[in-house]
Amino acid sequence: MFSGELARRLAKGQAKGVHVRAQGLRSSSRAYYLARLLEKIGKPLLVLTSSIPEGRAFAAELEFFLADTERGLPGEPRVLFFPPWDTLTFENLPPHPEISAQRIAALHRTQSGGPFVIVAPVEATLQKLPAPRILNDALMTISVGQELERDAFISKLLANGYQRVEQVEERGEVSVRGGIMDIFAPHYPLPLRVEFFGDEVESIRSFDSSTQRSTERLEEALLLPAREVIAGEAAAKAAFSILRRRCHKAGMNRSESAEALELFRDNPYAPQRESLLPYYVDETATLWEYLPEGTVIALDEPLDVRERAEQLDGEVEEGSARARRSGRVTTEPEESYINSSEWAKLLESHPVMELAALELEEKEDVRSYVTRDNSDLVSSLRRHRGEDRLLTPLATEIRKAREEGHWVCIVARTVGMAEKLRDFLREYEVEAGGMEHFIAPTPDLASKVTICLGALARGFRFPEEKLTLITQAEIFGMKGRRPPPKEGLTRSSLGELQEGDLIVHADFGIGRYMGMTRFEVEGNEGDFLHLEYAGGDKLFLPVTRLALIRKYLAPTDPEHVRLDKIGGKRWERARAKAREGVERMAHELLDIYARRSLAKRKPYSLPDLAYREFAATFPYEETRDQGGAIDDVLKDLSSEKPMDRLICGDVGYGKTEVAIRAAFQAVHDGRQAAILTPTTVLAAQHFQSFKKRFEGYPVEVKMLSRFVSKAEQEIVTKSLAEGKTDIVVGTHALLKGTLRFKNLGLVVLDEEHRFGVSQKEKLKKLRADVDTLTLTATPIPRTLQMSFTGIRDLSVIETPPADRLSVRTRVARFDDEVVKEALKRELGRGGQVYFVHNRVQSIGEVAERLKALMPGTSFAVAHGQMKENALQEVMEKFSTGEVEVLICTAIIESGLDIPRANTIIINRADMFGLADLYQLRGRVGRSNVRAYCYLLLPPEEQGMTADAHKRLQAIQQFSDLGAGFKVAMHDLEIRGAGDLLGKNQSGHIAAIGFDLYAELLEEAVERLKGGDIKHPPEPEIRLKVPAHFPEDYVPDPRQRLALYERFSRIASLDDADDMRYELIDRFGPLPDSVLNLVEVMKIRFRMVALRATTLDLVGDSLLIAFAEDPAVDPEKVMSLITGHPERCRLTPDQRIRWSIRSEGPVDALGGARELLSQLE
Repeated sequence: MFSGELARRLAKGQAKGVHVRAQGLRSSSRAYYLARLLEKIGKPLLVLTSSIPEGRAFAAELEFFLADTERGLPGEPRVLFFPPWDTLTFENLPPHPEISAQRIAALHRTQSGGPFVIVAPVEATLQKLPAPRILNDALMTISVGQELERDAFISKLLANGYQRVEQVEERGEVSVRGGIMDIFAPHYPLPLRVEFFGDEVESIRSFDSSTQRSTERLEEALLLPAREVIAGEAAAKAAFSILRRRCHKAGMNRSESAEALELFRDNPYAPQRESLLPYYVDETATLWEYLPEGTVIALDEPLDVRERAEQLDGEVEEGSARARRSGRVTTEPEESYINSSEWAKLLESHPVMELAALELEEKEDVRSYVTRDNSDLVSSLRRHRGEDRLLTPLATEIRKAREEGHWVCIVARTVGMAEKLRDFLREYEVEAGGMEHFIAPTPDLASKVTICLGALARGFRFPEEKLTLITQAEIFGMKGRRPPPKEGLTRSSLGELQEGDLIVHADFGIGRYMGMTRFEVEGNEGDFLHLEYAGGDKLFLPVTRLALIRKYLAPTDPEHVRLDKIGGKRWERARAKAREGVERMAHELLDIYARRSLAKRKPYSLPDLAYREFAATFPYEETRDQGGAIDDVLKDLSSEKPMDRLICGDVGYGKTEVAIRAAFQAVHDGRQAAILTPTTVLAAQHFQSFKKRFEGYPVEVKMLSRFVSKAEQEIVTKSLAEGKTDIVVGTHALLKGTLRFKNLGLVVLDEEHRFGVSQKEKLKKLRADVDTLTLTATPIPRTLQMSFTGIRDLSVIETPPADRLSVRTRVARFDDEVVKEALKRELGRGGQVYFVHNRVQSIGEVAERLKALMPGTSFAVAHGQMKENALQEVMEKFSTGEVEVLICTAIIESGLDIPRANTIIINRADMFGLADLYQLRGRVGRSNVRAYCYLLLPPEEQGMTADAHKRLQAIQQFSDLGAGFKVAMHDLEIRGAGDLLGKNQSGHIAAIGFDLYAELLEEAVERLKGGDIKHPPEPEIRLKVPAHFPEDYVPDPRQRLALYERFSRIASLDDADDMRYELIDRFGPLPDSVLNLVEVMKIRFRMVALRATTLDLVGDSLLIAFAEDPAVDPEKVMSLITGHPERCRLTPDQRIRWSIRSEGPVDALGGARELLSQLE
């Protein structure tokens, strides 16, 4: 196949003149073809794609197909992705550090020899770069024992684009702490820690930035530049002179020039200098100059690539014009980019290979192939999902391919999935072998079926190669899932607001949200929230003041809530009354806090070798959050104050291991641990988990529950008193007054909200003098409240295990066909099913009905009224897979872990509370197979309440991983918080909403602790500039609202920059109105810090007013006035008037930044 004329011509092709085409290549067969071709021609390869997503996908596919080839030089990757910037250079914004790192690593790879492949979106090849000699001159190699003048070394790093920070977390950062220097170089997977003894390099180690722990020792390290601008102070001064001339040429006066140059004058190493690359280096180049002679250029779908190159001409011109209109000092287009015509000429200077699906007329330089993607197979599998044997279409495809002599290669992402696929295929009489990675087809693989590991998303059928490639994603519809972003623990989100929802305004009280509207004010468009109050009053709130409102959450039917009237007295009275109630609650909470603070016990010993060895036996890799929670617990145990920590984490996220680590420390220190669970079934599972983890250790683990005979209970009770039992797992049996421990040190409570009132009272006494660890997936509001106010320590585990998928949730009426379909789907793929029916009286009838529906299926019944031995036997059979369908009550709600059970059917779901539904659904989806939850309603709506409707809507809406906190908040809204915060508090919550109540309580506790409470003002900013998200930039109004809210809650100027990077990544380059919004929100943040209340543009001047207790040094104000009498004065109403110097249009944002800088 690849020994034909095309390969020979490319192998012989030198600088130019060779242009060949391979067509008919579909799906990932183009990457496969190129990987095979690379073996024949033995030359470097540059692959150009039309977009960033296509480029990333192509690079991943090449990595897969080249997995068995030599990687070239040690540590040098074979395939690299060369991304474009995430912004145009004219925006004076540096690319994200990770993008810079990828680009630098790829450029270096072109210079280091050996075979390589670079994949680049075409736009990345149009932007100019520093010349290769500049990059090569900037390389630094350090080795153990080398003498380095440290100050000069640091200066060189800064000149090479590294940013000096306190703690290294991202590529391109450097941190210096005494004799330790941390450096995150672009091409290393982990940052480096360089330890000095004087000026001698004593050691070089890689380390994990999340734990800050060293992982591996190195003898030497190569440090690439972190940014594309490589310039020391001399080059920075030269660039500064050029910039100053450009300002003069642009007609800027001295003040405007000073502002434009301020960043570069004060910080010659600012990342923004990258946008001015041509002024910092004496020679520029493009990616083409980096390529070795004879490098083959491959165009993935050439028509699309060329069209994208031509489109970029217009985008570059438009970006340059926009920068000029904004008064930014930037380069000219031709200084930073080549145009598509120049690009086409450079393309012709290399051998070119076109890869396309479209088949044109075949000529001498064109070779056609017959390939097919797997779309037909994917469609057949999707249609077949409701059928008896789910993978029949796959088995048919495999059988057909084998008959034609094809090697059938099935790609699985993980070892576990490979095994599951192998088991599935055996059901269809297909035996599959295995391999660690893909290899080029050989004759001995003909008609064989192999499952190999890899991250390939799409496969193909290639008859000429006798190869059929099918991926896990095509079979199951699964794709790799990133852990959800860490949003932190928020009280509510305005992004959830829908028209008609109630809100609480800090000044005007309860109103109704009527949507977001846009209109023009003084010639500038802006977004406003339309709020309605009693009597038809309307309020239009600027999106820059969203911090004033919260979503209304309270134990009250929203339909019966009375709206406040703007200017009325009722709101002030309600808030004052709630504040009085809050003060009483604060005294109660503080009393609890004080008692625990006074309690002391001997600190636990610090983790030693025994603990570290025990931790190393954990069969899974800890997630970052899980490791953080474990560290929090160990820190608590090593202090004198008894621990009272809450571990919040979604079902299956690893809370149990946190408890096991704490129990190890307790036992290792000669103390006992008690694990309390709300159900006997959960106690049995925890008992097995603890027993298995402590296997081989001298630790005695026992259980006390209904599953244990009375004789055994007496033995366990005696051994606890004598100290012979180290860990006991049980239900409320552990709360009996007759139970005695010799030295109880740790109590672990799993799902505390499931215990009854009397049991909770006993728990209070039990936990008074011991360490307490509470595990929960759905925090109850009181627990959240205590966590907010710092009364109780909180650790959150938000990162899901690898390959964990969210549970598909479906609401349906009870129907035999619906139930039968659900059972057949799960059992057809080798899984198990929970069928939850929460009435013991009729559970037998339901079991008979299901058996009639699915004859030949193994069923079993489980409920809390069964005899202990019988219940335990049923649960063990279900755990081992002997029982396929478990018909049970909510006894299985908490903590059960059966990975093969991936469908749960909940009958009469309207009768369950939201937290109960959430916990039940958590029984499935605990592996990397898509799980299903069916919420069945009665055939008719009789008996369904409005609250039941809301619960079902909420559980269906929040089916994403890690949605437990949102569920908790909706549970609060529906069930009410009266019982949790005390009945006397529920009225206050209804009057002002939970969020404001929580804030008042937090303030009251802080005040009683002696803290100084100052409410930050919410500034009004009227600078007459458009500052909003255009509808064509962020089309979804709720998404816009959520983004506005996040901007209103930024905690630093860096947060605003982070959001800017995120916006560019999610929505593309920022329009002017969004750039203005970022600046306005930065100004708002600075005003809050100064306690400024208003900022207005009046004519060519700014007027700023402050609260009664401003955070501004009076001497600075006086110095400002006396130092700039022609520009600054104090008005009669005590506002500062600041004149903006401008010969052209008034730059209100620049003037505001200048004014605030003078006052800070």
